[in-house]
Amino acid sequence: MNSRRREHGAGVGWILGMAVMAGMSAWVPARAYAGMPALETTANGIDCVQPVVYRTEVRTVQVPVTRMVSEVVNESRSVTCWTPVQETVQRQVTRYVCERKLVTETRYRPICEQQMVEKTVYEPRCSWEWVEKTVTRMVPQCVTEPVPVTKMVEVIEQKVAYVARKVPVTQMVPVTTCVHSCGHRCKAGCGVCGGVTTCVTYRPVTTCAIEHVPVTRPVQSFRPQTDMVTMTHTKFVPVQEKVQVCQRKVEQIPHKVTVCETRTRLEPYQVQVCRRVSTPVTETVPVTVTKMVPHTQTQVVPTVRCRAVTEMVTQQVSVCVPCEPAAQATGQGS
Repeated sequence: MNSRRREHGAGVGWILGMAVMAGMSAWVPARAYAGMPALETTANGIDCVQPVVYRTEVRTVQVPVTRMVSEVVNESRSVTCWTPVQETVQRQVTRYVCERKLVTETRYRPICEQQMVEKTVYEPRCSWEWVEKTVTRMVPQCVTEPVPVTKMVEVIEQKVAYVARKVPVTQMVPVTTCVHSCGHRCKAGCGVCGGVTTCVTYRPVTTCAIEHVPVTRPVQSFRPQTDMVTMTHTKFVPVQEKVQVCQRKVEQIPHKVTVCETRTRLEPYQVQVCRRVSTPVTETVPVTVTKMVPHTQTQVVPTVRCRAVTEMVTQQVSVCVPCEPAAQATGQGS
């Protein structure tokens, strides 16, 4: 029984503690659960129900809090700097010097000469001769052969056609009249006319109806007809025959002839000419050269760094605690 009471009290205390931690302490009073039943066993062995009273305590708790703190730290850095340095270097320089010099050159001059030259000249000579040639002639020849001839033949056929014509038709049409055998007027009615209120009689009416009647008519048409007809025509046949033909013949007869010709030859001769000649001259000259020389420097640079700092912060937490039995009794007595 005591274990049941302790479990019940612990469960209610956990619920109230969670409500207070969530910020619900504003609407949960200190003695809101003063009427909660609790079981207690008396000396006679009878279970009595007693109310459990809870009170709210404010406790101070140390909570670790981590935050980032920025600080300035001086760091040493190596920086490479390039400094221009001038120095004098001996270099070889090649230059060209133009000088006037007398140069002997070989030149050519044309000289015309008359010479007797023997040449071969061909003289054409014409002659006639009879030559046998093969000649092809087209000789006409009559040929008789069958030829297909197509012509159109007239054909008359009987075809059925439908003709529309009017036919008289008699129909009984209802007609409203005012004739009674009993002498009553229309819409009066009596036993003789059967009590009808309308005078209706049927009369024959003749009308015309269209009827399609089949009629046989002759139709003229043309059909192609092919017949073999014997025809005679002239056909040219190639015939070869040999014929004597007079043909002209040209011959080239050579003759030796001496001819005087003018020829030009080139005669060399020496001439002195003044020319400008470039001569390379190599000299050693001092030259100033600028070089970039590296050197390393150490600099102190302020740098901002962040580090984590953990501090213990004091916080107040509201906790619901059940009251002691003695305190409850004191409260009940009062």
